[in-house]
Amino acid sequence: MRAGQGGPTSIRSREWRSRFAGATKWLVAEEDRKAALLVRADHDIAAPDLLFIECRNALLSKVRQQELQRTEAEEAQRALEEIGSGITVLPSLPILRQAFVMALDLAEPIYDCIYLAAALATDRKLITANVRIAAKVARLRFAQNQIALPT
Repeated sequence: MRAGQGGPTSIRSREWRSRFAGATKWLVAEEDRKAALLVRADHDIAAPDLLFIECRNALLSKVRQQELQRTEAEEAQRALEEIGSGITVLPSLPILRQAFVMALDLAEPIYDCIYLAAALATDRKLITANVRIAAKVARLRFAQNQIALPT
């Protein structure tokens, strides 16, 4: 999650959590970790179940690339379980069809569109540092108020 990319938008108290890249910053020391932790602390977070798969995969990648020790990754995985108990988790299966159509329309990966479909389904904003997808979503009539860039 990159703080300061793009301008802020109005954010309601009910928020939607963005792609896993920001969530991994909750677990390990990375650039912009402080901003990611502030987003988590300041908002009612919801995420599709996919978030927990992607975070674990990111931890595995960090171990393979020798950016984390195995014990650090295991500790981060336990922290992720604790974080998961404090957020609303939505199943991906009911929103996959809509996510697939959005992925076709936006020419974006379905993974990103699962988060967007979940935001739409729960009437929350998608918080993302991905400026490219934010710009595309902002142009969509049905979703233009569903996107927020972190500040």
